[in-house]
Amino acid sequence: MLSKLKAVLFSPELNFRARIFNMLALTGFLVSMSIFAISFIIGTSALNSAVLLSCAILSGVLLIYSIKSGNYYICCIITAIFIFMIIFPILFFTAGAFLSGMPCFFVFATTFTLFMLEGRVGIVLAVLEIFIYVASCMLALAYPEFVEWFPDSESIMMDVITGFSISSISLGTAMFVQLRLYNSQQKKLEEAMTEANQSNKAKGIFLANMSHEIRTPINVILGTNELINRSTDPEEIHEYTSVIQNSGDHLLSIINNILDVTQIESGKIITASRPYRTDSLLSELASIGSRLCTAKGLKFIPNISHETMSMLEGDKNHLRQIITNFISNAVKYTEQGSVTLFAETIDNHDSTALLRISVTDTGVGISEKEMKTLFENFHRGTKAIESAVEGTGLGLAISKDLADSMGGRLIVSSNENNGSTFGIELNQKICDSSPIGEIQLTPDDKTCSDSFIAPNCHILAIDDNRENLTVIKMLLERTMITVDTALDGKTATDMVDKRDYDLIFLDYMMPDMDGIETLKALREKGLPESTPVIALTAEALAGSEEKFLAAGFTSYLSKPVSWHDLEKTLISLLPKDKVTINSVSEEVIPDEEVKSLSEKVRKYDINLESGISYLSGSITRFCSLAEIFADGYEKNHEKVRNLFDTDYTSLAFEIHSLKSASKGVGALSLFEQANELEKRLHDKDYEYAANAKELLLFEWKRAADGMNLLISALPQTKPEELTGNINSTTLEQQIKKGLDEHIWLETQNALRQLSEIETNPEKIKQLNYIAEFVDELDFASAQTLFRQYRRKQ
Repeated sequence: MLSKLKAVLFSPELNFRARIFNMLALTGFLVSMSIFAISFIIGTSALNSAVLLSCAILSGVLLIYSIKSGNYYICCIITAIFIFMIIFPILFFTAGAFLSGMPCFFVFATTFTLFMLEGRVGIVLAVLEIFIYVASCMLALAYPEFVEWFPDSESIMMDVITGFSISSISLGTAMFVQLRLYNSQQKKLEEAMTEANQSNKAKGIFLANMSHEIRTPINVILGTNELINRSTDPEEIHEYTSVIQNSGDHLLSIINNILDVTQIESGKIITASRPYRTDSLLSELASIGSRLCTAKGLKFIPNISHETMSMLEGDKNHLRQIITNFISNAVKYTEQGSVTLFAETIDNHDSTALLRISVTDTGVGISEKEMKTLFENFHRGTKAIESAVEGTGLGLAISKDLADSMGGRLIVSSNENNGSTFGIELNQKICDSSPIGEIQLTPDDKTCSDSFIAPNCHILAIDDNRENLTVIKMLLERTMITVDTALDGKTATDMVDKRDYDLIFLDYMMPDMDGIETLKALREKGLPESTPVIALTAEALAGSEEKFLAAGFTSYLSKPVSWHDLEKTLISLLPKDKVTINSVSEEVIPDEEVKSLSEKVRKYDINLESGISYLSGSITRFCSLAEIFADGYEKNHEKVRNLFDTDYTSLAFEIHSLKSASKGVGALSLFEQANELEKRLHDKDYEYAANAKELLLFEWKRAADGMNLLISALPQTKPEELTGNINSTTLEQQIKKGLDEHIWLETQNALRQLSEIETNPEKIKQLNYIAEFVDELDFASAQTLFRQYRRKQ
């Protein structure tokens, strides 16, 4: 019976306050009935007995109603009004007033009201109770004849003891239960928080590992694809590489979407506000839309307002990501008809403009029911599942979070079977309010020519994936940099102990020793702090950069590594005296003269055509390389000769460098000799090395003589260097040529020097904008802006 009563009154499924109310109501019923029985036996007044009985009956009724209805809140209000404000004051006057235990019940009543009733209702009722109790005490003092006093001190003492005992036990029990429940809930919350933190940590580790495992083959795919594009011309080959590139980019976008969700959930998504040209953004979006629609046989309609402002400031990358998601979805869910891209700007008259971009399709549309869950992570509509449309269900969720982070608002409207419209509205700072007019809807390819060589530089690439190392070596082949490779941290530390390196690329996630542990071992082995170490990582989570910099890395590159990022990193960190910058201001050598020079050096076993192929066909750059090669012979041939007799391990490093340098200048016979000797040294075939010594040195001297002949034949062919005395007209010509030929570095240098001699703040600002576009390889936008700059002269 007791266990059944306990289960009904104090079930864990009940609200905490409901259990407390049941306990106090039961106590009130039992206490009131007990005191009523005692008062009936000892013969107290009929009014007192009636009030006690009424209190007991009301407590019992409220207890039963609370159990059956579950509406304990109303029961608490009734208790406060009828029992605490009416019955308690009557008992106060019929049971000894302030010379009794009733003041204890007053304290109990006020505490109970505040404890059980939340918010304003509880405060108002508690204040009313205090007012009534104070008034009752003052009335009893002023009119003692209204009070039924206890006959003796013993009766007063017994009532006081009963009052504070019942009040103390009731309130103490309530507080004890509350604290016990609180501690239990706190323990569960802490356990849940620990579990959530472990889950988040596990998810982060999983995503980092997944990112590494997937990005590693993508790095190889996209890197190799870039090499194919560099070295092949047939249209059919480029068509195949285009498919590879698109597929790789699509796979990379899926990975980035998953990582974006993680960053958004952790509150680490970062938006970056920078100036951008609207025509460049819209042209890119139109190109994406046109390509996707054409592939599916849909019509793409660009509806771009000619009054759209030319330049705004905001987060162009995330904005492009949002609209690209909309375009991709529109094409996926449209089987026939069209996709329309709409864009316009509206001046807010406060140095900002409202940018509105939307995508409308004639596809399957969205039902009203599914609109409610449209922006949930991994949500995919019924139409997507039925039609087997590919996707992760993350695009719209990410788009909404990105829009919120940028202070924007998404536009969504759809009718089932009648198409949909998705768009965004957000305020952007105005940089140039002039209208864009007619825009080119097919942007120029963002390519970058080779802009430097560094044949005297030695770098070490450390990665547990052989294919990644192959891609790095091939990407750097045209720079003439000598690249050594290691598949693990231990091998790398041994190599650093044997030679000096100008820079080290170090993969972060490797077995046995990860990148951070390897870096520590390299430093302990004696790698100078001045030697830059670049982390190569597939980890693209928020906080990655801070983690690598804190670990001692100079910088980091995220896989898949783009040639442009690799180029910028090397130019900024390699020793300046070992890097030769390819200039945009080169002299043109007639083809006849180039042919004549080729014939002259052929007898020195030098293939001039092979050498200049590494330098985009530039004979003047080749002559710079020839000087470096000839100078290297004068410095190193005696050293190499001596190493044949003393240290074959160090000799292997020198031959490796000679092999790369000789291939770069077209000294193919020397290259073959060095290549074979390097293999033999690796196999410890020192007998072969001893016999190959004189032939190698002979080929080396002959190649150096050929380089000297070439240098003397073209004394004026060294590329000009930009100097501080150059005038603005020459700089503008160099910038124009650099933009036309997509030469990144020299264009940036010319822009920087022009900014230094420019005095107009607005023009300096405009040059900085141009430099930003060049840095992103957006040469089309940079050319448009540069033409505007020159027109305003």
